[in-house]
Amino acid sequence: MGAVMHQTMALVGMIPNMAHHVHHVCSNPSEEGGDKVAVRWTMEGHHLGYGSLGDLTSRRLFVMGMSHYHVRDGRIVDEWTVYDQLALLTQIKLGALAAQA
Repeated sequence: MGAVMHQTMALVGMIPNMAHHVHHVCSNPSEEGGDKVAVRWTMEGHHLGYGSLGDLTSRRLFVMGMSHYHVRDGRIVDEWTVYDQLALLTQIKLGALAAQA
């Protein structure tokens, strides 16, 4: 779970005022035991910290993502998250271009 925490903290560091909004959750029993849970979410906030998105810009950012969890005995035993980092970079770069115009 260290990689999951690292990824999450990197996003929080870059967008410290982020708000997560969960839009849909579903789960199914897993043949491996426990349940497989899918969560569709969005995140929004301002680019107020340094990180892989470059120097801070204070731009408002919006991103969509999906997380899948394997839950067994009340614990997450595996996790996959996908979000559109290219959309984040595009929002920052387009904002910078607009500011230069």
